[in-house]
Amino acid sequence: MEGESVNFYDDMMKRRIQYCAVCEKPRKYVVEDLAVGTRAFCSEKCYAEFAGLPFMGEGYYGLEEYEDE
Repeated sequence: MEGESVNFYDDMMKRRIQYCAVCEKPRKYVVEDLAVGTRAFCSEKCYAEFAGLPFMGEGYYGLEEYEDE
């Protein structure tokens, strides 16, 4: 039973960084230093919406594209 819960948690964490936290599109950025933990975003617009920041245009926040290892 415990192994199943660990697998569920791992699957949930993988999904969290695969798809945008706002609109569920494939991720482009991963931000690790949010108050709620690591989240993925498809655009800086979605990042700004999630973080409660004003959207100032793509590139304003300087997010770097996430590359798989």
